Parts: sequence; C-alpha cells; structure tokens
Amino acid sequence: MINRYGFPSDGAASVLSRLKSRLPQVFGSDGNSYLPLPPHASLRSNALLAINLGKNKTSPADSTEDFAKGVRAFAPYADVLVVNVSSPNTPGLRSMQNREVLQGLLNTVTSEAEKSVSIAGRRPRVVLKIAPDLDEDALRDIAAAVTSTKGVDGIIVSNTTIQRPSSLSPLSSSIAQTQTGGLSGRPLKPLSLRTLRTIRGFLPESITLIGCGGISTGEDCLEYAKAGASFVQIYTSFGYDGVGAARRIKDELAALLEKERTTWQEVVAQATKELSQKRQEHDDEKETLIGREDGEGGLKTLIDEATAIKHQLDILAERFGEKMQDAARATEIPNPAM
Repeated sequence: MINRYGFPSDGAASVLSRLKSRLPQVFGSDGNSYLPLPPHASLRSNALLAINLGKNKTSPADSTEDFAKGVRAFAPYADVLVVNVSSPNTPGLRSMQNREVLQGLLNTVTSEAEKSVSIAGRRPRVVLKIAPDLDEDALRDIAAAVTSTKGVDGIIVSNTTIQRPSSLSPLSSSIAQTQTGGLSGRPLKPLSLRTLRTIRGFLPESITLIGCGGISTGEDCLEYAKAGASFVQIYTSFGYDGVGAARRIKDELAALLEKERTTWQEVVAQATKELSQKRQEHDDEKETLIGREDGEGGLKTLIDEATAIKHQLDILAERFGEKMQDAARATEIPNPAM
C-alpha cells in the first residue's frame, strides 16, 4: 500500500473540538469533575490515546513552532504525544531527523510537555517516530539525541518507506515505481526490523521501542518483540482485514507464546538485554582498536608497541648473527700446509 496523503485531518481546531466533546462523560458541563479522574486520557482503563504531531506543509523545513503549538493544544487530552519527523509526504520533514535539528526539536517538545498535565493528572509521554530508510550513523545520531534529552520516553520504528524493494511482484513494482509516497505493508517489514534491531543497540533499556511495519500476524508481532519492541502497531492490516485484524493477531500471538512457554514481557526483556549487550561489546571492541582521543589502549598504542618489539627483534637478530659468525670462525679447521 502506498500512502501519499501525509497528515490528513480537518485541522487542529476540529480535532481538538472532537476530543473535548468526550469530556462530559467524566466532567460536568461546568468543567468540574464529579467522578474520580480517569486512569488514562483515552477515558478507558485498558487503552491509551496517542496524538500524532507534525508540521504544516507550508512551514519552514526546520521549524519547531508547529510542534510546540501541537503540544500546547493537545497535551491535556493525550496519553502519548508522537513527534512525527518521518512522513515522506511533507516536504522537508525528514530532514528534521538530522542530529542538530532533532535535538532542538526534542528540547522544545519536552519543555512544553513538561509544563502540561493531561486530564488523567499526569504528563503525557513523548515518543519519536522515525523512518526505516536511515543508515547506521544516522540511527546512532538519533539515539544520541533521544538519550541526551530528558523527557523522551520512546521511539516508534518505523514510518513508511520511500524505497521500492525488489520483493515486490513485477506488477506491483512497475506500479510502485511511478507512484510517490510511503510504501507500507509486508515489503516494509524487513526494513523496519533492521532499523529496530540497530537502534535498540544504541539505546538504554529504559527507552521503549514500538515496532510498526508489515505486521499482519501473531508471528510478525513475536518477531518484532525478539527485535526489541515492547509494543507493536498495525496500520495496513486494518485496510485489508478491517478492525477485526487486531483481535485475530492477538489470538495468534497468545497461541504462539503459549507454545513457546513464555510471555511477551519475557521475550522483550531478553531481546532488549541481548541486543544492548551485543552493541556494547561491539563498541568496546571498536574502542580498543581505534582508541580514545588520547590514544591510550588504542590503535596508535598497538602500532607503537609493535614497532618497539620489531626493533628489539632486529637487534637480537643482529647480535645472534654476529655470534654465529664468531662461532663459525672459532670452529674453523685450518687447511693443512701443502
């Protein structure tokens, strides 16, 4: 499925009006609460309400003001605020995944969110939504921006892709190549999983990851959990299977977990620990080879030590050669006189 609509909505004012229309269920018409505060801003005990924030198409590419306005408007009615910097349909939006720009954006969003309290009586969580088309260096920069910003709670991996994978059928590929927009569904899954595993290794275990992309079965969910995702999202499956897709997928997942005699939490905890540990071991090995800025324990030191050893070996070889020559002369049998 190719999505080229970006952020379709009736505008912030209309969405905000719909959110406020739910409140008489909990609050009186005068705004005073006659019941205990709801456990979540969704007004449901077993569900969270996430609100997707982006920037307008006409705003400057590196503008953070649209996001700040979104936080101020929607934070009181949200359990989760999604900072979407990865839609391929908004010009310049993906450039906000750049380290410096992203750092400024996250500082702005978290600062605004920290001032806010939802109708459930707590600060809404802040998560970042990233693209599946990023290389390892870009993912490392994003992880650094997230971990250095207080108040970022997680990352959604991932949005749709601008790639057109070779796994597409010839007919689908020929159509997709001529269409702009983000590709979702099953072809997205390998890209999202790769991105998920990579960035999981750059993050502390306290940062929650939400997997998204090509999930249509319980087996897909379990694969995402084993790649380090604590939660999963589905989108394209709704288009093909309707709202019943969520129930079916959950039932399939429950059967798989029972078969493997484990729980979702256990799978996620093990994957998170293993992926983070593997990345740490890789970084430790890389630091040993490359060394820190002072060169201590690094490649420069190893080269210097090897050079010194070679010098000592050359000296020993030279001395050994001299002794061999002396020994040969001492044992030389003189020729008898003719």
